[in-house]
Amino acid sequence: MNKEMRHLARAGIVLGLFIAGIIIARQVLTPDSFGQFGYYRGDNVAEWAGLPLTFSETALCAECHSPKYTQWSSSAHAGVSCENCHGPAVAHIEKKQPLTVNRASSLCLTCHERLLSRPSSFPQVISTQHNPGVSCATCHNPHNPVIGQPPAIPHSLEGRADCLLCHGSQGLKPAPLNHAGRTIEICQLCHKPGSATPSKAPPISSPTAATAAPTGTPTATNAAAGPPLIPHSLAGRDDCLLCHERGIAGAPVIPASHAGRTSNVCQLCHKGTTQ
Repeated sequence: MNKEMRHLARAGIVLGLFIAGIIIARQVLTPDSFGQFGYYRGDNVAEWAGLPLTFSETALCAECHSPKYTQWSSSAHAGVSCENCHGPAVAHIEKKQPLTVNRASSLCLTCHERLLSRPSSFPQVISTQHNPGVSCATCHNPHNPVIGQPPAIPHSLEGRADCLLCHGSQGLKPAPLNHAGRTIEICQLCHKPGSATPSKAPPISSPTAATAAPTGTPTATNAAAGPPLIPHSLAGRDDCLLCHERGIAGAPVIPASHAGRTSNVCQLCHKGTTQ
C-alpha cells in the first residue's frame, strides 16, 4: 500500500470510529420511552402528571366569591382566568392561604399596550401617555372594566372647550371633589365623547333663530369660544325662560339638554355682550 492510500485508510478508520461512537451513544443515552407517543420521551407525560397541583378551576372561585365571579363572567374579561391576576389558587382553596393580587399595570399592558399587530377595535393605550405612574386598577375595575369607567361626554364639544365653565366648583354640574386642581387639558384623557354625541352642536330648534339676534352681535354660530353670549340688554329681561322656553318673538328655544334649568342659572354660562 503506497503512502497516499495509507492516509486514506487512516482517515476512513477515524471516520468509522466516530460514526460508531455516535450510534453507540445514541443507543445508550436515548431513553427507552422515547418515541412512545412521538418524537419525545413518553415518561415525560407521567412526570408532569405527577407534579402537585397549583392551579384550579375558575368555577371553584364562584363558591366563595359569587359577586366578583358574576361581575367577571359577564364582562369582556370573562376569557381571562382568575389565576392570571390572583396567582395559583390550590393553596388558597385547600390551606386558606391568602392570594397576592397583582396590581401592576405591566400585567394589564400585556394585553392592552398598543401594538400595530392588534386589531384597532381592541382596547389599547400608549402607556407612556396614558396616566403614566398610575395603576390601571385605580380607574378600571379588573373584574368588569366597564364598572367605574369615567362617564362619556353626552353633548357636542363645539363651543364648549372650557369644561370647567359648567363643571368647575361653582358650575351647573361640578366635577367630583377628587378632581380638584385638574385642568381642562386633561378632561378628555378619561372622558370621551359618547357614541350618540354629535360631531357638531345641534341646531337651535327655533326656525327663526338665525335672525333673532341683531346684526353684528355674537350668536351661537360665532361664539365658538364658549356658550352663546346674550345679544341684548338684560333690563326688564331677568326671566330668561319667559321668551326662550317657548321661542316667543323668535327667541331661540333652549336646547333639550337644558331641561329643568331655571332662569337664575342662565348667566353662569351665558354672559352679556358688555361683560
